[in-house]
Amino acid sequence: MKAYMKIKILLFITLLAAGLTAGEQWEHMAPMGTARAGAATVVWDGKIYVFGGKSLNNKILSSVEVYDPDLNSWDSISVPSFDKARYNSRAVVWKNQIYLIGGRNADKALKECEIYDPVQKEWDKAQNLREEREGHAVAILNKKIYTIGGQSGPIEYVEEIEWYDAGKDSWEEADSEIPYPRVAPFHAVVDSVFYMLGGYYYGINAMVYAFKPTPYDDTDTEWTLTDTLTVPRYYGATAVVDSIIYLMGGETVSGKTNLVESYDLYNHRFTQEEAMPAAYSGMTAVTLNGKIYVIGGYNSNGQPVNEVYRFTPRPLALQQPAPPAPRHYQLTRAWPTPFNGRLNIAVDLELRANVKIDIFNITGARVATLSKMNALPGRHLFYWNALGTSGRPLPSGPYFIRTQAGSKQHMLKVLYVK
Repeated sequence: MKAYMKIKILLFITLLAAGLTAGEQWEHMAPMGTARAGAATVVWDGKIYVFGGKSLNNKILSSVEVYDPDLNSWDSISVPSFDKARYNSRAVVWKNQIYLIGGRNADKALKECEIYDPVQKEWDKAQNLREEREGHAVAILNKKIYTIGGQSGPIEYVEEIEWYDAGKDSWEEADSEIPYPRVAPFHAVVDSVFYMLGGYYYGINAMVYAFKPTPYDDTDTEWTLTDTLTVPRYYGATAVVDSIIYLMGGETVSGKTNLVESYDLYNHRFTQEEAMPAAYSGMTAVTLNGKIYVIGGYNSNGQPVNEVYRFTPRPLALQQPAPPAPRHYQLTRAWPTPFNGRLNIAVDLELRANVKIDIFNITGARVATLSKMNALPGRHLFYWNALGTSGRPLPSGPYFIRTQAGSKQHMLKVLYVK
């Protein structure tokens, strides 16, 4: 009997795998009534709500469309438009209401927040953010709404983290700022931890960070560098299924991509999934009934689209690629590079050691010493603001970071650009 059951299970898995062959994980669903890029999306009561976005001819929208998965159809009538047309905003469901937060209109990034009551079908104004933001992230952490990252203008990155105090009906500043500002990162919450993947900061970034605020006093705990993307990218779509984070599309150094990857954060493993049918950026995505809906975005010509695709993740039982090869131990990492302002330097120690970090210029002359310390095992973060030993700014150009930790030594090249 046991052998018979094993055969049945293997047969089921084989048939299931056969049903998810190439080209069959993605389905083309009913398109929206209006082309939208940079829209905000939530799931409420089994339906998908899509807010605003930028449409054709640079028209910025205040309209809402609702998708019924049972009917595979869109409703653009039942939900009234909101007050401030916007794109690159974020939406989140909190206490059975939908919060539409920040974004951008034709002229500037916005502070405005609006609340939609899906039962009463009414909009109301909420307190403004402390900072204008577009391309930011919004997450529910510690039963509060957190707003993280984004920009208030071109190359004006927002470092302040805000959380919404319902008792005061106000946005409060967290006690510390985001140490790694990002615009349009991939982002998700898994097991009450916020993950920020890639994004834009003086260039396209590949770093993956984890953040979990303290539960009582709303001060920030340490941001932890957990991984790097296989391809630096930003302004794509993110969704979570069974604690696996899916990253879809976005912008790379080569332009828009149709790349889809799943990230197993517990095993620190990226797996390439079936690519999207076309390359897009500026899409939005949600998970509904175990499937991912990717909505709108800009096509390869930079035009907003009304396309909607549904992605069916492979069952976890089938996601059994070979374990990744052991990583090469790297003593020092530095980012961003090129850098303008502050360079972040991470030193990873396997054992307790005396650590010394020196900076040399291209002639081999030592221009700064960052640290001389006895450090415990783990990750240690240091910063360099391109100042020499005299405290004066150094000129643009290549520099070399030499890290000595016990018997180990590592040299790393970085580029400083004013």
